[in-house]
Amino acid sequence: MCWLRAGLDWRGLSGRGTFGLALLFALALPATAFALPEFSGPRILLTLLAGLAVALFYGHARRRLRATGLSGWWLAVMPLPVLGQALSLWLLFRPARVEVTPGAFSRTARALVWIMAAFVASRAIWAPYAIASGSMKPALLPGDTILATPLLRAPRAGDVLLFTHPIPGTALVKRVIGLPGDTVRLQGGVVFVNGRDWPQIPAGEYAEPLTPAPGLERPLCATVRGETCLKPMFREQLPDGRAQIVLDIGPQSSDNTALITVPAGHMFVMGDNRDNSLDSRVARGTMGLGPVAMDSIIGRARWVVLRRQPGAARAPWRIE
Repeated sequence: MCWLRAGLDWRGLSGRGTFGLALLFALALPATAFALPEFSGPRILLTLLAGLAVALFYGHARRRLRATGLSGWWLAVMPLPVLGQALSLWLLFRPARVEVTPGAFSRTARALVWIMAAFVASRAIWAPYAIASGSMKPALLPGDTILATPLLRAPRAGDVLLFTHPIPGTALVKRVIGLPGDTVRLQGGVVFVNGRDWPQIPAGEYAEPLTPAPGLERPLCATVRGETCLKPMFREQLPDGRAQIVLDIGPQSSDNTALITVPAGHMFVMGDNRDNSLDSRVARGTMGLGPVAMDSIIGRARWVVLRRQPGAARAPWRIE
């Protein structure tokens, strides 16, 4: 407890052992937390503790700077790659000066440290992910960076969720269509859940560059006009009144499926870019997903924070 209190009091002095303990916790807790599954209970706890460890480390670093006779301005070097590590090692092995005494400190610096610590702790409830494919156009585009948050309730139809792919273990994002016990089928591209259709209302055309930005996939088009790729858009109405925009390239075999009953503990998911998505319509053994296990859910896709596609609407905005 003395070590904790000392890290919160920037006026005093810290020895090499005390500073070394603070350094150890500041390195070990974040590294351990980020090695655990996203939004798992242990990860959330360790991430919150990592935020506290960061605050304590900077408190002991300020005290250690004073003990070695260095100015508190050296604290600004700590967040920098290489230089920060070098300064930490120097403070760890540098003997204290005998004549130094406790003194004043910058309250602005301490406030900035607590803001940094709060940011680290906040990673317990959000995580960034990069969108690699166009299966969720137009809501999500290749190259987008999104923020996900924990799913604090049971999944609902229409939710855009991140989950772990059942085979390679990579993170995927799709929209929930059916829940355990639901019957799902597609007829002519129209979704039927428990025998009730999700009406599709024409909503114009979706236009995107035929030649994408470097590193992004080339889009599939219904028609091409000059250098523009066009696809029909539809507003798909859910039974609860919510709606989402989906894309249709043209008649495909995946527009018609057999009646599927979603198994217990699973969900039926699809991409909004209906003719360019390998999802629950396709069996797992043939490169699809089949029904996705609920326990593979990582979290809910909430915000687009960065968009690479030229000409597209700017981020950020909420994912619906």
